This record gives sequence, C-alpha cells and structure tokens, in this order.
Amino acid sequence: MMTNEMKWWKLARGTALALVLACGMTALTGCESDDDDSVDLQPPATDLSGTWEAYSTKDGESGNAYFFLQLAQNGNSVSGLLDGYPVGGTISGIVVDWIVSDTEEGYSTAMTGSLHPDNYNLLAGTWSDITGSGTWRARR
Repeated sequence: MMTNEMKWWKLARGTALALVLACGMTALTGCESDDDDSVDLQPPATDLSGTWEAYSTKDGESGNAYFFLQLAQNGNSVSGLLDGYPVGGTISGIVVDWIVSDTEEGYSTAMTGSLHPDNYNLLAGTWSDITGSGTWRARR
C-alpha cells in the first residue's frame, strides 16, 4: 500500500512531466518559421542618392562636426560613405536607420533620423556610439 507521501510524489512527477511536454509542444507548434528575419519596411518616400552636407553635435559639448555623406539607394537599402567611412542601412517611408563603421578605431556609430515632411532634401536625427551620443542634420 502506498503512503500519502509516495502518492503525492508520483502525482508531482507526472504533473511536471506533463507541463514540460505541453510547453515543448507549444514552443514547437506556436512559432512561425525562423527563416523569415525580414522587417516590414514601407516604400521609401524618396531616393536618398547623392551628396549630403551634414553636421553633428555631441550631447554636453558645444560646437559642430561637419562631414559629407555620399549615399546610394537600391529600394529600401542605403549604402555609401561618411567622410570615407562605410555607411549601410535602410529607409522606410521617411525614417532612416544606418550604421557608420569606423574601421580605424574599431567601432560603429548608429544613426537614426527622418526626412523633413515638407522638404525631402533635409534629414535630421540622433547618433550614438561608444564615445557618446548627439544629434545630426543633413541637406543636399
């Protein structure tokens, strides 16, 4: 004859096993394919290709750093150079997101921004990297 403690232990093990199996089945059947890592992008509002004159400011500091962006666009993909450093990213609607890779120093700068809604020749946004963060503006 089983004691109450043994009955409880058997019930607890059975319940734990059932939970593990249920969670495993939910995880396997409840997920879509991992093959689709795409992000839903809106059609670009304009073509960013060309040369942009730009400047940035660093939070907590005065003065501006001036630079040129030379951009090319293929659909939602944007690539080019920022004063010789490679740029790669996307445009979705009026929103831009790209990374500038500083191969000399070994770090990257993330830049996010948007086109001015009334003038697609103006861009403005924020940047951040291991040195700090700030704002940037560009025009062509």
